[in-house]
Amino acid sequence: EFVSQLIPFYRELPDVRKGSCLNQVYPKDLPKVTVILSFYNEPFTMLMRTIYSILKRSPPELLEEIILVDDASDNGL
Repeated sequence: EFVSQLIPFYRELPDVRKGSCLNQVYPKDLPKVTVILSFYNEPFTMLMRTIYSILKRSPPELLEEIILVDDASDNGL
């Protein structure tokens, strides 16, 4: 958890997709999605980095909502 707190919420990560994925043309009328994150005793910083990554890497027109499901954490989060 200590190391997790040292990593910023917003960080640049390399794009590791294969070239064929980078050049793929997708339909304009894709449906919106809901991202559901289930977590148990995750450090707050790790959870926030995940949310930031989803928001940064998802096209806004495709992201409907993000739902966080706490699976009975007992760490006070």
